Amino acid sequence: MSSQYMLRIGSTTAFFCLSLVLTLSLASGANVSAGGGSDWASGFNMRGTRNGVLALAHDGRYLYVGGDMNLAGGTPVSRIVRWDGSHFDDMDGGADMWVMDLTLDDNGALFASGYFTEIGGVAANRVARWDGDHWSPLGTGLDERVEDMVMDGQGNLYVGGRFTTAGGAPASKIAMWDGQHWSAVGGGFADDAVVFALAVDHQGNLYASGILRGLGRVAMCPRQ
Repeated sequence: MSSQYMLRIGSTTAFFCLSLVLTLSLASGANVSAGGGSDWASGFNMRGTRNGVLALAHDGRYLYVGGDMNLAGGTPVSRIVRWDGSHFDDMDGGADMWVMDLTLDDNGALFASGYFTEIGGVAANRVARWDGDHWSPLGTGLDERVEDMVMDGQGNLYVGGRFTTAGGAPASKIAMWDGQHWSAVGGGFADDAVVFALAVDHQGNLYASGILRGLGRVAMCPRQ
């Protein structure tokens, strides 16, 4: 357990909060499991994935799995798959680098982010949208790695990571996609910062955590 600062951007008020980080390591070949009471079914009663699973999302029909996998159910895949209850699908060919996070909008569209520059054979810099059949980029994307993302109640997608531009414009470590354009958020963070996690509360306030240089480990940007 470690203590961390929480600050509101633009405020000098700070207070302590406690965080507990738990790491669960699953053996190779059993990286994805389904829970049923106190029992876990490795790989959904078939061979699971090889290499690390880093992200999961479920749309009510499919379970989406992202990470650094190159096998799923014994079939070669590339870092992202979906599970329909009996089979894994490679989702139009997968990604060329790690998928770090997955999230869904209110319409069921899937967003993937991470270290990739191509997904499903389409050029997409670190973030892309899946419409159920094909991948598409979000503008020109980000110039460096995305570590996490979150969707707010208005359908805006926030991404955080190691990048300095979004859509070709300055956006230091954090940016927002409104469905059409990228924009910077709250002035961003220092050049040597890294955003590892994001969250949005019920009022629309955005929280970011990571190596934030001068802001402790967690910062909040009030809803604009």
